[in-house]
Amino acid sequence: NTAAHRLYEALGFQSLGAHTAWERPTGFRPQPAAQPGIEIRPARAAEWEEVFGFVSRYRPEGFGWLKPLRSDDWRPSLSRALNNFFSGAREEHWLAAEPVNNQIVGLAKIDTGFSPSDQIYILIHPDWASRLERPLLATALRRLGNRLWGIRIDHPAGEAETALQDLGFRRLQTLVWMKKQL
Repeated sequence: NTAAHRLYEALGFQSLGAHTAWERPTGFRPQPAAQPGIEIRPARAAEWEEVFGFVSRYRPEGFGWLKPLRSDDWRPSLSRALNNFFSGAREEHWLAAEPVNNQIVGLAKIDTGFSPSDQIYILIHPDWASRLERPLLATALRRLGNRLWGIRIDHPAGEAETALQDLGFRRLQTLVWMKKQL
């Protein structure tokens, strides 16, 4: 809605970017999709600062417009582990890294819990765009397995659309994220 967008800009709001919500019903588990020269593996707890730095560099607005990026959400802690255990939630981070130097070039974040759908977030280094989306999404979908509920991903508009559609996701809506300093 361009009229609303212009109105909010006139009121002093700044655009952070447009994100499209995608949803996929439960269904087939995709075959692993290897990418030569890249290792996809679970993130280690000791790597949290490196992972947070990667996310801060390439997605400073965060993964959810209601939840800005905060280091405490990435730092392992006993209280978060206990909260996840007692609430039935699960959080996994899978990294795409160059095996030679262990440089992070991609991330898949999986959040599950008591909500209408599980959530996947992916982030790819710009130099690897269009080569890692499918392998990271396939890894996340295989980790989730056959669920009784849908899977959702909110992703920057115009990115990874072919991989998302090929893996059975359908576009729900695109929102412009905005903020205003008070």
